[in-house]
Amino acid sequence: MKRIDLAKMLAVELGNYLMSVYQMDHEEIAKTGVDFMLDVDLEAERRALEAIKKYFEDDQILSEERGDVAGGSGYRWVVDPLDGTVNFKYKIPYYCSSVSVEHKGELLGAVVYSPESKELFVAERGKGALLNDEPIRVSKNSDLKTAFVSYSTSNHKDKNAVELGSRVFRSVLLNCRAIRLKGSSLLDMCSLAAGNFDGLVKVYGNYWDWAAGKLIVEEAGGKVTNFEGNKPEGVSHILASNERLHKELLEVVRV
Repeated sequence: MKRIDLAKMLAVELGNYLMSVYQMDHEEIAKTGVDFMLDVDLEAERRALEAIKKYFEDDQILSEERGDVAGGSGYRWVVDPLDGTVNFKYKIPYYCSSVSVEHKGELLGAVVYSPESKELFVAERGKGALLNDEPIRVSKNSDLKTAFVSYSTSNHKDKNAVELGSRVFRSVLLNCRAIRLKGSSLLDMCSLAAGNFDGLVKVYGNYWDWAAGKLIVEEAGGKVTNFEGNKPEGVSHILASNERLHKELLEVVRV
């Protein structure tokens, strides 16, 4: 089995599992500060790791709850079994599962699946981005005043994140048409890749929060950087756009 085929199969299986338990009550497990995970996060992650090791025993895995799982093949899987945990807990049907694959630090393939909308986003490096097997492209909007922008943060109770996020939010809002905070940055990045959002801003994003989305946006013709305009790495602020707006958006977020 090819790794991209396993990534597609896994993302769909994880998404379907999430949907099957969506209406149930779930145990909340404290992490740090006010951050939390659900029992469903752990179960979905367990299923993902078990499947990957079954087919590719020597591959490394990075997942949100477990962290790094060692491997020596040069390949690394980046797994976020449930992006949108808060939405999921409060029965807001906007969440997804995400699986991506790297080789020696370069993203090769990425999959994001929304079980509620049955939307499967797939990208392979150099092969474009697909939504349910149909090619997608970013928007052609070059006017920031009419831009539709996504905003999110992974660390909304950290003082620095709140202060930076507030300044950035205000600056973007003053310069664009509208902002939406929907609760899943990966799904928002996929929406940008499909031409629905024109731009996306994420403050303090963990790698698993944006890795799959980055490749999908880029393969759809978009651009993803940090707030300095450089390649994002690890925990990073993320700016994504249709590229036509990127330079102008960079100036706006540098407040």
